[in-house]
Amino acid sequence: MFSSSKTSLTGLVILVIITCQGCSQSSGLKIVPVDGTVTLNGEPLADGLVTFYPQSGRPSSAKTDSTGHFDLRYTADQMGAAVGSHEIHITYGGQQQPSQPNVPSKTKVVTKAIPRGEYKSPEPVSVTESNHHFDIKIP
Repeated sequence: MFSSSKTSLTGLVILVIITCQGCSQSSGLKIVPVDGTVTLNGEPLADGLVTFYPQSGRPSSAKTDSTGHFDLRYTADQMGAAVGSHEIHITYGGQQQPSQPNVPSKTKVVTKAIPRGEYKSPEPVSVTESNHHFDIKIP
């Protein structure tokens, strides 16, 4: 009886291992970290939504910080984007919140109102293990 239980347990462990091997990248996609900066008319673009759309599969996105920097997120648990060709879309502007609302009025940071806008990359970009940093300049 012990031998049979041991065999069943071993079989179950093997089944779990085989099943989980496909859990992280069941579609066969390789995900790599992707980051970069966005500038609008030469100035860092804060609070822009950057989305990389692959030819097929799930897009990756991120919001730019006050310096225009972004780090793409593929899923809630995984940073990066799929290796391959992507179109870049960026939406920005509209109503802006003060970046430091609780600072005394003498030192408040004034943010410029940026008209709402959209940007789409004129050409697809290639995300690879060695090409994963993108500096995007919106004219």
